[in-house]
Amino acid sequence: FPLARKITEFTTNFVSGRQEDPCEFLMVLFDHLMNCLSYTDLSSYAVYLSNPLHFIFGLNINSEIKCTMCLNKTNKQNYELIWTIPIVSHSNLEEDLEAFCLSQSLTGDNSVNCFKCETRVSAIQSLKLINISPIIFIHLKRFIYDKHATLAQKLKHFISYPELLDLNPYVNKNISSINTQDYQYTDFVYQLYGVLVHLGETVNNGHIFSYVRSPDNLWYKANDELMT
Repeated sequence: FPLARKITEFTTNFVSGRQEDPCEFLMVLFDHLMNCLSYTDLSSYAVYLSNPLHFIFGLNINSEIKCTMCLNKTNKQNYELIWTIPIVSHSNLEEDLEAFCLSQSLTGDNSVNCFKCETRVSAIQSLKLINISPIIFIHLKRFIYDKHATLAQKLKHFISYPELLDLNPYVNKNISSINTQDYQYTDFVYQLYGVLVHLGETVNNGHIFSYVRSPDNLWYKANDELMT
C-alpha cells in the first residue's frame, strides 16, 4: 500500500517491511496530520481543541492533585489521542475505567511539590474526563515491564467490553470546557466500531489483525489480505 511504502517518511523509528506497533503508528500518523493542519508551528497538541482534529478524535483528561497538609488543589488538563487503561487486576473494561478514575495517594518517591507549603508533600490524585470527542481509542495495556525479570511481559487474561459503553460516570461535567452552542455533547455513550487484536506470547513477536464494523452494520475480520 502507498502509505506502508512511505512509512519511513513519518518517523525514522519505523522500518519498511517490519511489523510495527499499531498504537505507535496511530500516534505518529496523527501527529503528522496534526502538524499539517496546525495554525502555528507548535508540534505539541496537549491543549484540547487547539487543532481541528480534536473535534473528531481523542479526549481531555483533568488531573487534580490535593495536598494532604494544606488541602490546596491544583488541576491540569491534558489532551490524549489514545486512552491507555491498565488492566492488571480486572476482568472487564468498566472495572478498568473505574480504577483509572479512583483517587490514589502520592507518597514517597511519588510525592509532589506544594507551592503553598513550599516543600514536598504527600497528595491525593484523581483523574477525570472533562471532554470527549466523537471518536475515541481505548488501549488495553497488555504489556507491562517486570522489574525483577528486567523485561516486558504480556498480560494474557480475558477482558470483556460492551458494545455500547456509557462514559457518563467518568466525566466531570462541572469543569467541562465545552459549553458552546456550536460544540456541545450531553450524551457520552459510545458504540464499538473496531477491535485490534495481537496474537502472540511475547512483546517482540506475534500477529496483528482487526475486527471492523462496516456501514451495513455487519462485522468483518481484516486479516492481512483476507477479509471475512
